[in-house]
Amino acid sequence: MTKVAKVESKAVGIPQDIQELARMAGFVDVRKELISIPRLQLGQFMSDPVKAGLGKAGDFMSKVKGKNYGKSVKIIPILVSESAALIDDKTSELICRSENLHTNTDGAPCAKCPNGQYWADWSEGKQPKCRTSIDVVCIVNDEYEMPQVISFRKTSYKAGKALLNLVMHDKYKVPFGSCYTLTSAQATKDSYEYFVIKEAIDKVELTEQELSKIIPIARQMIEMKKQGRLAHEDESVAAVEAVPVTEEQEELPV
Repeated sequence: MTKVAKVESKAVGIPQDIQELARMAGFVDVRKELISIPRLQLGQFMSDPVKAGLGKAGDFMSKVKGKNYGKSVKIIPILVSESAALIDDKTSELICRSENLHTNTDGAPCAKCPNGQYWADWSEGKQPKCRTSIDVVCIVNDEYEMPQVISFRKTSYKAGKALLNLVMHDKYKVPFGSCYTLTSAQATKDSYEYFVIKEAIDKVELTEQELSKIIPIARQMIEMKKQGRLAHEDESVAAVEAVPVTEEQEELPV
């Protein structure tokens, strides 16, 4: 059985006195909802990073970090979860959102959806407008200092399921046991051009040394999640809703 290298408590390259100060509370005292994880986003023609000139449709970009990663990007998943969102068809505004598929952000049970669009209610051919998403907090291109979140929804939902299954069968039994390469591709539906994440995902197992660098970050992310401080940066709702729904999401509840 492969042994994972032990991680020292001291952060490499950071002076001891700075480490001690970093463990003290009070340096940043703001509401937790102001703090969010940057979003790794696949650019669509209407998405904010594209309109801002950060890159072209089909590029992986981070608006907060001001980076364009191009048509492919490497990620190391740390946390994988699901969410759901209900969008107004006419205004493209967010009506309701759930971070856990059980309750919405106001605490109302999803099973008793106040909008009558429970994401799991596909009875009698009904297609609820509330759609699920696979959300992955990950390290992007070896940028260990600041994890990002990428959401697989609509046209990239199948790619999200493919990634999820690769993660679940990783030999280390943790999401961050391997590095995955995501690649974008152009698609067309009903004369509408858009970009998707390919279902074919390259996987490379990490070395023990690489794993040892990620373990402290994984612990930090888990702790933030327990404390409710793992909010994700909002992305352009209009851009997300502009792309077509995949056949899989039209026919299946998850």
